[in-house]
Amino acid sequence: MEAVAVTIAVNAAKTVLERLLGMAENAVTKERALLRGVEGNVRFIRDELEMMRSFLKSSTAACPYAAAGGWCDGCGNCRRSAVRNTWARLLRGLAYDIEDCLLDADLVLEGGNLADRHRLAKRILGLRDRVEAHKERSQMYGVFLDGAHRPTPTEQQHLQHDDDDTRPLLSCEHNPHTDDEDDDGNDWWEVVIGRDDDKKALIKRVKKKNAGNNKVVSVRGMPGVGKTSLARMMYNDAKFIRRFDCRAWVTVPHHHTPPIGYFERRLREQLGVDDGRDVSAWLREKKCLVVVDDVSSPEEWQHIWQCLAAIGEDGRIVVTTRQKDLVRRCGCEYELKPLARKESLKLLFHKLVMILVSYFVFFVHFKVYKNELPNNTKGQANHILRRLGLPLGEYNGRGLPLAIVTTGGELISSKTSKEWMNLVNHLGSELNSDRDIIRAISSGYDGLPYHLKSCFLYMSIFPKNHVIRCTRLLRRWIAEGYIAKHDMAIEKVGRMYYNELINRCMIQPSKKARSSMAVEHCRVHGLVLHKVILPMSIVENQLFIMDNHCRDPQDDIRHLVVTRWKRHGHNIRKIDLTLVRSLTVFGECPLSLITPKLRLLRVLDLEDTIDLENDDLKDIGELPHLRYLGLRGTNISKLPSLKKLKCLEILDVQNTKLTQLPDGITSLEKLCGLTVGVNFVQDLVDNMAENNNAEKCSGNFLETLTDDRLPSLQVLGVVYIADGKVARKIGQLTSLRKLGVDLATSKGIGMELCHSIERLVQLERLEVRSKSLEFLKGIDRPPPKLVSLRLCGNLGKLPRWMSPLNDLAKVKLLRTQLEQYDIDVLGNLPNLKLLGLWEESFRDESMCFRGGNFQKLKVLYIEGLEKIETIRIEDGTLPMLEKLWVKKCLALSDSKEGLRGVQFLPSLNETVVTSCGEKPHLVVALRRKISSFAIRPKFITGKSIATWKQRMRNSFSRFITWNNTTTFFM
Repeated sequence: MEAVAVTIAVNAAKTVLERLLGMAENAVTKERALLRGVEGNVRFIRDELEMMRSFLKSSTAACPYAAAGGWCDGCGNCRRSAVRNTWARLLRGLAYDIEDCLLDADLVLEGGNLADRHRLAKRILGLRDRVEAHKERSQMYGVFLDGAHRPTPTEQQHLQHDDDDTRPLLSCEHNPHTDDEDDDGNDWWEVVIGRDDDKKALIKRVKKKNAGNNKVVSVRGMPGVGKTSLARMMYNDAKFIRRFDCRAWVTVPHHHTPPIGYFERRLREQLGVDDGRDVSAWLREKKCLVVVDDVSSPEEWQHIWQCLAAIGEDGRIVVTTRQKDLVRRCGCEYELKPLARKESLKLLFHKLVMILVSYFVFFVHFKVYKNELPNNTKGQANHILRRLGLPLGEYNGRGLPLAIVTTGGELISSKTSKEWMNLVNHLGSELNSDRDIIRAISSGYDGLPYHLKSCFLYMSIFPKNHVIRCTRLLRRWIAEGYIAKHDMAIEKVGRMYYNELINRCMIQPSKKARSSMAVEHCRVHGLVLHKVILPMSIVENQLFIMDNHCRDPQDDIRHLVVTRWKRHGHNIRKIDLTLVRSLTVFGECPLSLITPKLRLLRVLDLEDTIDLENDDLKDIGELPHLRYLGLRGTNISKLPSLKKLKCLEILDVQNTKLTQLPDGITSLEKLCGLTVGVNFVQDLVDNMAENNNAEKCSGNFLETLTDDRLPSLQVLGVVYIADGKVARKIGQLTSLRKLGVDLATSKGIGMELCHSIERLVQLERLEVRSKSLEFLKGIDRPPPKLVSLRLCGNLGKLPRWMSPLNDLAKVKLLRTQLEQYDIDVLGNLPNLKLLGLWEESFRDESMCFRGGNFQKLKVLYIEGLEKIETIRIEDGTLPMLEKLWVKKCLALSDSKEGLRGVQFLPSLNETVVTSCGEKPHLVVALRRKISSFAIRPKFITGKSIATWKQRMRNSFSRFITWNNTTTFFM
């Protein structure tokens, strides 16, 4: 019996083992098949992703509000496309998931282990099943491509071009409307047309004797009517501001809670309050004009009024607001009405002509201010204004400059009469509510080519009235994959996208770099942001904004914005961070926000974040897909290792406390932009305050550089070099296009740098700072493509290698101690367009611009030359000069000899002579010469109204410009 029992047990065990072996064999076979099918499935979902993108391009909804899940009045197009819009939204989410999977697939297939490949295989199979289910769903609910929105001819052209990487792109250059010295509050449609009477009435109202709270005048109006523009016109009126000793313009920030004392600090800076003086006492004693732009609540005004209550009897406060209940608290009210039909028509024509001039189109030849346009064009424009709510008869109060200028920007991109009328048909019948005004503005979005729509919606990340630096925006677009690759540099393509959005008035210019006539800062109008961009971006881009009033987070978040958040807030744990692609923080950075859960993150932008600590970044090296890391303006002093960030393209740690970069930087093969140290403006101010080099970032990380390291690096600066070995290593970065270095005063370093510069044949922009720059004369073969040169340090005479540089267009000099001979050398550069001469750059008492020189110079800036007494311009020189600035030259002669020869400048449109002391005779002589011009240039003179440090920052930030960037390394 025992033997039988043993036999039964053995047989049973064999049976179980055979079954287990069979199951294991099947599992291994399936696993092998699963892993073998990874690459094929990757190809399948990649092809599906391409088809999805093509469909999403063609199915762009004609009504953006319906696409965004917003309101709609039931138009036929929206009723027909409701199902398709929902289907497209689901498809867009699936496309996002496929893109994320493909990013991981690239990493896993390159070097992942078996477990990673297994997880990837299962993930791809799940996506494949979702693709098939989506196809079945489209058949079930009757979603067909033939019902999709048909693109306009313009869209078709761009869609075709998107498939052809060899196409040339149209370059759209912006034509600035204004050039105010202080740009705070500058609006994009700021033109004088139609607002002269309002300006006079407002000035009269402000001049009126009032007491107590009645010294406050509020400018109230609906969004887009031009409140800020009107206040700006008053603020810059030369005759009016002579009544005041000082003035200040403060825009109320809405992107984060202002820190304690913010408003008082802004007043102190702009009013020029002496150190140690109380702001309240200053307001009582001086005649002060204070403009407070965009007050949105009684609570905000109560806080602001505490700082302004002490203003004297002759002082005035002007407040712009859209809140009617706020007006009662602000004293006297001035209600700004929309434009009348005639002024609206002029504004529309003005917008058309201003842009058409840049395209050299025939409209420029007509006298637009007399409405003398061809009959058919004039009739269409009248029809458009009628659709904007402006009948040809009596004024009905609906002429909003914002809507009119936006429409003009869209019209200018339409090339045919048919396209004009297609736009008109989308405007709606009558603009009798904010909803209709928004529809008029959104028509500009409908006319955008597909590749610009993604860039435009991306603006929703930035808060209302937040000033956005152009290069910050462009590099984020690139990191997100919004800029298609072409034959030209990808940043130049991004600049074209940016310029086109400016010209179409989809985004508004803010600060202007006067040296390049380019718009280097922009912002989004609050009405456009909250009513047009945000609703669409929440759906299409899966954006979530986390603030102190935020709702429960949505399921899938691709773009996360943290604003008005307390550092120790706890609700951050409720948010699923696993799908987030971009993370942007305005204000305080929550604790434990940056975690390994952000594994799909491409963009981490913490610029100017408050109270950011080194420990907050401890997990940053665990973000494998990170492409953009922006830490500019924070207090960090140390970074963790970044060697795992193989995808990193941009590292911006400028104006931080970082003095050493972490190990592993040189192993980042895709890194193309590295900006460190301090920018030129900050460095200049710090040096004058006798600060040390504590904030200069060492270039010692280059010591380990080999020939195969940092192959993609194109931008480097400003690095502090105190070792000849490091200076020699720079010569190995042969892809560099922009280089900025600050050299220690040590023998041998200068010559090593010269040898390195000679090897950088692609270099276009060079900045060198040192106490002495004599070593630069040792360069024998300068970079042949050099277009911009900035030098800071004692030079004595210009190096001889500068003369043959035919492409050199911009030269900025500081402390170079040049003589008249060097000015003549600069005058012979055939393509020089900008020349900036700052403190101690010229040591003679007289400067002469000789006849025949500077044939292409457009901007001449002279500041802080303490010895200069006379500036003479001879006939035949500077024929193309548009802007002439002379500032802080206290020794300048108070006679016509101080600045002689401006009558020989036929292209001059602006002359600035400020902060040179009392020069009444010189001012009279200049005004007499300028009045003889056929088209009278703008002439700005007068006493300074800001602190010295603020003036330095304002003036230099507009002129230290390298290839359309306000500072060299943006």
